[in-house]
Amino acid sequence: MDLPPPPPIEVVETIEHDDLFNQNPISKWVFEVIEAVPGETFDQKELNALERHLPTNAADLHLIFQFDGRWGNGGMQAIILHDDPEYTLKFLELVSEAFRRQGCQPCADYVGKLREKTVAWTKTAKELEGTEGAEEDWEKLWGEIDAEDDSYDNLTQESPSPYETIANVLKANPKSFIETKTGD
Repeated sequence: MDLPPPPPIEVVETIEHDDLFNQNPISKWVFEVIEAVPGETFDQKELNALERHLPTNAADLHLIFQFDGRWGNGGMQAIILHDDPEYTLKFLELVSEAFRRQGCQPCADYVGKLREKTVAWTKTAKELEGTEGAEEDWEKLWGEIDAEDDSYDNLTQESPSPYETIANVLKANPKSFIETKTGD
């Protein structure tokens, strides 16, 4: 399988901490790889690319950025109540591993706990779908899920943040973000 080439090392070496929060050459390449790998849905392609084709540090950057982005565009509800609960559980597992590898153990532990809660929340949401007069039950579910937003926000204020750690690794070893896995 022909995958898109990574950005040149000269370009990767110019990426700074503040660039990690926006589209940058690494994140652009990650999305190109996701689109190029087999899978019927974007979610399947994303998991395939993250687990089999991308360098660990590039995958970690993508996972943390996506977790933050989904968080910022709907909070915990946007993450937990995805159309595919199996994808959500796998995504949260990978995000937890990414935080752990990047030295952010509190965030890794938090996401691991969210993963456990997700099973119950997803089950409740499925049971409430299409039921009449379930507004109080939905409000209770939203309240439980929304209560997690502040917890994550507080964790990301701790030092070092995942982005600080990734920026330090990027500065020390930029090649680690673009060296593809062997056998690809």
